[in-house]
Amino acid sequence: MKSKKGINSKKTINRKVGTIHYKLCTDKRVIVNVMFYFYEENSKKLSLKTIPMIVDTGANVTLLNIKFAEKIGFKLNKRRTPQEEIETAGTKTEIAYKYIVPEIMLDDNGSPVVFVQNLEILVSEIRVIPEEFGGILGLDFFEDKKICLDLLNGTLDVT
Repeated sequence: MKSKKGINSKKTINRKVGTIHYKLCTDKRVIVNVMFYFYEENSKKLSLKTIPMIVDTGANVTLLNIKFAEKIGFKLNKRRTPQEEIETAGTKTEIAYKYIVPEIMLDDNGSPVVFVQNLEILVSEIRVIPEEFGGILGLDFFEDKKICLDLLNGTLDVT
């Protein structure tokens, strides 16, 4: 949601629904391409990057791997958050940053389908996922929505 002064920074979350195609990695995890609009490091410019992420319905929050965030140019504050831990896949993870992403969209073959605006994500080192994935898409992205994973057709339906 853009205004004359830039992005609306309210923490309200607007959502659009739809169906996307996903991939399964070798260990049967559901992988989706997630499009992030974010502010680049040392810039007021908005950037759009597509990041492969694991859908984890057991995760309450969305996590972005700090190494991936730095690699694509995420603007991370110099001040880290107070020492806070969450548990992911039975492993404690220290949160380095909290970040409100102006817009996150699920990508279906180059077309944004499902989107959420102004979602707070956590940025941290995530040791429980392979390095080629940028993070974990948690239930906060799907909040107040019905999700249906169709294993036969390889689709994720969000209504």
